[in-house]
Amino acid sequence: MLEAIIVLILTAIIITFSFPNLTRSRRVVVEHEFWNDFRQSWQAAQVRSKTKHIETLVTFDPVSYQIEFDWREQRKLVKDKLDIPETILVRKFDDFKIHENGYTKPRTQEFQSSINGRKYLMRIQLAWEGIGLKRNKHYAFVLADSLIALTIISLGITFTLICHQCLVRQSKKQCIDLAAYRIAKEATDELITTHRPVYIRRDKLSAVASEEKVIVSLGGQTILEVRK
Repeated sequence: MLEAIIVLILTAIIITFSFPNLTRSRRVVVEHEFWNDFRQSWQAAQVRSKTKHIETLVTFDPVSYQIEFDWREQRKLVKDKLDIPETILVRKFDDFKIHENGYTKPRTQEFQSSINGRKYLMRIQLAWEGIGLKRNKHYAFVLADSLIALTIISLGITFTLICHQCLVRQSKKQCIDLAAYRIAKEATDELITTHRPVYIRRDKLSAVASEEKVIVSLGGQTILEVRK
């Protein structure tokens, strides 16, 4: 009973530690998708300026928390809006324009992820050179991630060892019960044959059979008693 309670407690602890990691993994995927979308929008703006000589205005809206790529095509204003994940903090973003010839003024935009403290430096370069994204990881978050991972691994090992011990104890108990029933049957059969009280000892097990009952003991402790 105690082993079962310990297993349940450890299971609950492992789930408690694992659930935030699952949420964290999902948020990492959302951030990754955002950066992919940004690159695609940037490349599309470059293609427009190169093939159609259309300029694109890139802005940050702090209210809707979106980055917008705005351009005019056949005198119609077109907007490509990218939702910034809630885990990304915009530390610095200067609106800029990609001109008809593809030229844009070099600048650096700054973002930071609340997931792992990683800072993103988006370096916007001249003309067709595009953008470069540099990632700087916050080592305090690296240490925290490592500690969480080690804690989960330690709990997993502890959980495995306790389960193994429970299985060993359960298997040992089954073997003792089986041996107890066998020695009880042997004592009963001899009682029927001899019509006299019987005492049998096998290793640490002992059985006493009489007309009233059969008792099997292990180390002086009764583990099986059958009455007529």
